[in-house]
Amino acid sequence: MSNIIIDAVYTWVDMSDQKWLDNYRKTTGRYPESMRYKNYGELEFSVKLLIKHCKFIRNIYIVTDNQTPSWYETDKEKYPNVFIIDHSIILDNLCSHPTFKSDSIEAYLYKIPDLSEYYLYLNDDTFIGNVCTEYNFIDRKTLLPIARFKQVPLSDQMKAAAIAGRIYPRAANLTNAMNCVKRAYKIHHNKTPIHQVVILRKSMSELAWKLFPNELTKSVRIPIRIPINDTISFTLLSMLLGITTGKMKTEIGPYSIKIYDNYSLSKGGATFNLNRILAQRPQLFCINDVNDYNYRLFDYFTKIYIT
Repeated sequence: MSNIIIDAVYTWVDMSDQKWLDNYRKTTGRYPESMRYKNYGELEFSVKLLIKHCKFIRNIYIVTDNQTPSWYETDKEKYPNVFIIDHSIILDNLCSHPTFKSDSIEAYLYKIPDLSEYYLYLNDDTFIGNVCTEYNFIDRKTLLPIARFKQVPLSDQMKAAAIAGRIYPRAANLTNAMNCVKRAYKIHHNKTPIHQVVILRKSMSELAWKLFPNELTKSVRIPIRIPINDTISFTLLSMLLGITTGKMKTEIGPYSIKIYDNYSLSKGGATFNLNRILAQRPQLFCINDVNDYNYRLFDYFTKIYIT
């Protein structure tokens, strides 16, 4: 086993909190999407799987905006290495507060007190489905963290199409991150991160702010996730800096870890796909779009999986 310390960080929100909901509506002028912001038990399920399958994790940090998960508040003694980190602890006066943009929050995760240099970053829809060691996330020989990508082309033309609403909105954020690295290092990394559990380096976040203070300041001032010229995918920026400076190792599928592709419960075949996950027990999987109509199916799945 390596001597590298690895923490885990979640970003989480629950729109059932009236104060949060009022702030969201006041800031954005609209009602939030329940599939993105409502709590259906995903975080509790993900944390329990992480604790069960990743014994190498030191601390687990849950980053929230003045919220505490009910399951944690009720049984806090069961989670001695789980800590709630409020936005006020890590966000500075450059960032919109409140903010409802994950890219902005990710830009400040490195400021979590006592956070390890290497840390796993998880959304609450990403899950560790089977036993993992640190060597599923760091290279055994070099001890460099593994940046996993998919080969999806990015370009200014795609960014323009995303801004115009013709294609996936994230293409704008991702292209802006790619262009930052291209300008600074004259290297064109045409890669996008997989939407799974990823490993990051705190020092790469610090480097990003050192190299791109003006660009990131413009990005974090935007309180919602919209495809525009000034918003940046901070996670991709951090990973691209890692591989550019030799501080991370690149891996583009097939991956050295068993992954079940992202799956949206809002699409057809939910039962079939959940049964496949139960049968395969992959090391990583993602389930998107739990909502008011399918949450009972998801809840049933989690109870079976965790036993």
